[in-house]
Amino acid sequence: MVKPSPGHVVLCQAQCIRARPRTGTYGHTTRPACLTPPPPLISLLEVAARSTAAILLTATLVLSATSGLPADAAAVAAAPPPSAGILGPLPPQQPPPTVPVGSAGVAAQPSAISPPDTLVAPTIRFTGLEALESLPPLPTEFPPLPELQLPSYTTAKLRNGLRVFLLRDEEVPLVRATLLMRGGQYGSPPGKVGVATLTAYVQRAGGSVAHPAPSLDYRLEELAASIEMGAGPQAVSADMQCLAEDVEEVMGLMAEVVRTPALPGDKLALYQAQILNALEHQNDSPAAIGRRKITKLLYGPDSIYARTPTKAGVSSISPDDLRAYVARWERPDAAVLGVVGAFEPREMLALLDREFGDWAPALGQPDEPPAVPRGAPPAVPALNSTPAAAAAAAATTASSAQPESSPPISSFAPAAAPPTSTFLSEGSKGATPATTAAPSGRRPVVYLVDRPGLTQAYVLTAEPGISLSDPDLFALDVLGGIFNSFGGQLFDTLRSREGLAYSVSGGWDSPAYHQGLFVAGGQTSSPGEFLRALRQILGRAATEAPTAQELEAAKAETLNSFVFNFASTASQLQRILVYELLGLPQNFLFKYKQGIEGVELESVARAAAAHLHPERQAVVVVGDREVAQLSLEVAGFEVLPLRLDD
Repeated sequence: MVKPSPGHVVLCQAQCIRARPRTGTYGHTTRPACLTPPPPLISLLEVAARSTAAILLTATLVLSATSGLPADAAAVAAAPPPSAGILGPLPPQQPPPTVPVGSAGVAAQPSAISPPDTLVAPTIRFTGLEALESLPPLPTEFPPLPELQLPSYTTAKLRNGLRVFLLRDEEVPLVRATLLMRGGQYGSPPGKVGVATLTAYVQRAGGSVAHPAPSLDYRLEELAASIEMGAGPQAVSADMQCLAEDVEEVMGLMAEVVRTPALPGDKLALYQAQILNALEHQNDSPAAIGRRKITKLLYGPDSIYARTPTKAGVSSISPDDLRAYVARWERPDAAVLGVVGAFEPREMLALLDREFGDWAPALGQPDEPPAVPRGAPPAVPALNSTPAAAAAAAATTASSAQPESSPPISSFAPAAAPPTSTFLSEGSKGATPATTAAPSGRRPVVYLVDRPGLTQAYVLTAEPGISLSDPDLFALDVLGGIFNSFGGQLFDTLRSREGLAYSVSGGWDSPAYHQGLFVAGGQTSSPGEFLRALRQILGRAATEAPTAQELEAAKAETLNSFVFNFASTASQLQRILVYELLGLPQNFLFKYKQGIEGVELESVARAAAAHLHPERQAVVVVGDREVAQLSLEVAGFEVLPLRLDD
């Protein structure tokens, strides 16, 4: 089965490539599966001591039974040498004494091993709290990490415009290559959402014209090599891995799959069936429903940032649609290729020129590659309109605001203010939702998706957020850390103190080329109380600065994990390619680190006041209506139904 390639995963994760605390879906801070503390050292030492004593006793009994020696003599024979590990050295053995007279008054015959006059049992050095006194003190200060040494890499551009990055790494005799081609899921035509994903899967699974699927798979298996393809929001990727000695052959096979794919109809039917089966189960997860609904509510159902595959759309995709996608989007002047591993750069560059140098755009395509489409910014629907009417208005706005170009981000200058719509008004920082607060005398509105039988409801609250170029990026990322850490404001209040949810999170995504969202929420059996408490926390964050301790802890969580961005040369190459494809400066990660270091209490408070409006946020709750509606109404919210298929 074709697996999603590592390259497309990089572009799938909110297209925001930067150091940040390790979080899960929607900012959930990852936690160990078990919170039970490890057993104390004393307990471990006692267990070891008892185990050793049991072993000595067993050895004594066995030796006594097999050799005929008295038990005390067998104990001496079974005792270990003076080096006894954690138990400490045992007392030195006494020299063999004279064997005592037997019970019948007859002297026993001398034996090879004679017991001592007095046996001393092995002493256990650590049996209680005194064990802690013998341990060295735990270090409280650590030397600074050595200065980060980045590996050098080679850059080149082939005669057809393909940008190449080579990173040599001789640690293991392997070679990995990644090709990123601009387009991806945003490049799918209306009504055929999913064509980019199907193209990538069928392109790999179907093989090339010269090497159809059976022969390609057989040869790759012989060489213990792999070629994979996948699609992300803004790119399709092809990845290759093989032994260094096989790189010429495997690189040639990868070039065939990219340049001359077979795209057989039977493979298309196979993956269509798999996607259709996945669509049958898309509503199994309340979290997935909530995220899909809140995204469509703010962007509009037809926005490229919110649209999802449908059964009708996937079923209508034909082999001609796959070929049209390949012809439009897969071209060398809109792609980047990176290779990392054990090779000589000049030889690798010559190989790439042989395999990709004469690759050209398909016949009939324009000289310049197309830009990835862009949609309108998000907006919270006005409360005096229905979700359907708000979505229609948002869709109209989106259709009239589809810029065709995507200029590269060359600095951290503020992004241009988005166009004003019926749902937006200009604020101090970009766009803020207008006319979304409940009118006088009206309670806050919650959209409820009814899922009978759910014992817990999934609650999401959201509003327009920021893009990667927003000057408040660093302060808001630090504020996200203050929200989401184990002792963070959301976790501490909603889980530890109130017991309203096991998992809760909140934070901003920051895409490279469009305005993202702020999303907060969690799963709870008391949606009304949970939502009310969540809004109170967000409201305090918008009006009160965090403490100095919270600020430093959140900054340290990001800065201390910075070094892990350089754990492998393969991950470094992926980052180089993504930055190049998105038009980001190659020192973006270091600029991000400097930005986090410069965050102060005042900047966090200012950014929170500009970007947090809990009373204006759209709220979606997925749960059993008979249970959730009562909880929400008691907490003071007005509940409006939102159909699952809206």
